[in-house]
Amino acid sequence: MNTLSDPPRIIMHADMDAFYASVEQRDHPELQGKPVAVGGSSARGVVSAASYEARQFGIHSAMPSVEARRKCPDLVFVRGNMALYKKDWNYKTEGKGTYEITEAVEKGLYESKLSNGIVSVFIRHTSCSLVLMENADRTARVDLERFMDDLVPENYPHFIHTMEGADDMPSHIKMALTRTSENIPFSGGRLQMGTWQGLFLWEHRNSFHNRNLVFSYIGE
Repeated sequence: MNTLSDPPRIIMHADMDAFYASVEQRDHPELQGKPVAVGGSSARGVVSAASYEARQFGIHSAMPSVEARRKCPDLVFVRGNMALYKKDWNYKTEGKGTYEITEAVEKGLYESKLSNGIVSVFIRHTSCSLVLMENADRTARVDLERFMDDLVPENYPHFIHTMEGADDMPSHIKMALTRTSENIPFSGGRLQMGTWQGLFLWEHRNSFHNRNLVFSYIGE
């Protein structure tokens, strides 16, 4: 229950059933005002997303394209462009520690041309993770890293998965105890993060590694 001293809460609704169609209408003005479906138009095709104009005919995601065409003979099918909705990003770490990636996520948001919605950040590895953390004072992250090292020590005598060194199994446990994805809302083309919040790639291995992340932007 909120009190008068609590900060205001922001609740954002992302309409996933129309997202891809809305992006296509934004980038192709000739589609605006028309019933649009993103997906395959073949006999075995399926609607991935339907514009608001198409939804007035009862068309929705996961509907067979044949049925959608029957409901709306003027329905415009487009394939969609997944490159507009997600961004792959690579980062080379220099060993154990936290590396801020907020700026890279912000750059991807700017390139997406979206104003309001949510971005999902996912890291494709099992020996590193993501964390939203204090970005003003480095010592806060140092304390976090030291705490995790004490919690999952490399010299634990019962580890058997050690083929890549003493930090092998501890890195997987640290990943499992933390997160490999984060969702951040954005409004007005800006991430809605707190003043002292930053998004960090948390490397759990001692040596350098090339890390791959996926940024998925959902909104309008």
